[in-house]
Amino acid sequence: MAREWDYYTAPGGGSPVAKELQKVKLSEWEVGRLDALLDLVADGMARPNIDFKYLRDGVSEVLIDGRDRTFRLFYADLGGGPLLLALHFISKKRQVDKRALDLAVKRLREWTKRHS
Repeated sequence: MAREWDYYTAPGGGSPVAKELQKVKLSEWEVGRLDALLDLVADGMARPNIDFKYLRDGVSEVLIDGRDRTFRLFYADLGGGPLLLALHFISKKRQVDKRALDLAVKRLREWTKRHS
């Protein structure tokens, strides 16, 4: 059974992840690459350290290689259950982006408090 993706929602409503996706203006080809990779993760077919990587504090990332740019989607696998939670989406600018990872961890902690 494939799991479902959901976007983090802010405490006051709204989806910062959806806004982040809109901001980078993915091409149709990049959207296809993103969808294919997210399907691999949801189906349990993604390869560790190739398609996705665990980072810290419950947050993992997938790297989406576009034609001229690369993107990072930070997400949480919520205990192997039916939900994968997209936490933060950025255009990759550097090897390690501590601020982006810290934001994803903060969003996961906040989301977990609201849903426990």
